Amino acid sequence: LNEDTASLFARLHLYKVSINMIIDNWFIGIGPGRWNFLKYNFDFRQMGTLLTNTLLDPHSDYLSYISQYGLFGFIMIGFILIKPSIQFLKNPQNVVSYFGLIPFTLMISGLTNSNTLKHQVFAIISMIIFITHQNYLINQNNRFIDK
Repeated sequence: LNEDTASLFARLHLYKVSINMIIDNWFIGIGPGRWNFLKYNFDFRQMGTLLTNTLLDPHSDYLSYISQYGLFGFIMIGFILIKPSIQFLKNPQNVVSYFGLIPFTLMISGLTNSNTLKHQVFAIISMIIFITHQNYLINQNNRFIDK
């Protein structure tokens, strides 16, 4: 463990703790916001000044959602990140599907960071979900919802 590999080892340890949480609580998860409090029950160990008690999340959106929300977290990943990204990739010329570019980039960065659990980012993602859903309904019925 040195300065060049410290971040990698820290993340791998946090991933291991999160996977332990998922294995034990795959259906309903450990509960929203409880990762930091319950990490000690799932083999979290402090590594000098590298891993301290202040780490609040596993540094992965995927592991955050699934460890905290269980199966529902897996479904949330599909609707928050994957569905808008696929719609963007299928039809990038559509103005509404262009909003899928943000979840697409978050899907990639979410592998090594917890981005969408930040309230500002979640607000933008929520807006994207609503716009994507509205667009889906318009395309399905060829009309607006309120008519």
